Amino acid sequence: MATPKVLHKVFTASGQPLAVTGHGSIVFAIQNDKTDREHDLTFTDVLHVPDLEENILSVCSLDRKGIHLTAGKEKMILRHKGNFVAVAPLCTETSQYHLSYQNTF
Repeated sequence: MATPKVLHKVFTASGQPLAVTGHGSIVFAIQNDKTDREHDLTFTDVLHVPDLEENILSVCSLDRKGIHLTAGKEKMILRHKGNFVAVAPLCTETSQYHLSYQNTF
């Protein structure tokens, strides 16, 4: 198997460089609370960083997409235009919220 081409690097908080090997999108399936219809909310220009131990999503990116976050009681709830998007449970071992998604890399 060929080694992925390094497009550029990102840096961790400790200054460690990590290779970015791809750009893609992640898609969230959103169910409208009122109409029961489902539609996709897509985040584009997402970086693929194979050596990153966890997937991370910028709160700033969520805000730019109109996602509202409410955190408490060991979970984070995401809403878009008042409609439920997802719930991300808190992992007490890592103090991180875990969110499920489909990637399209």
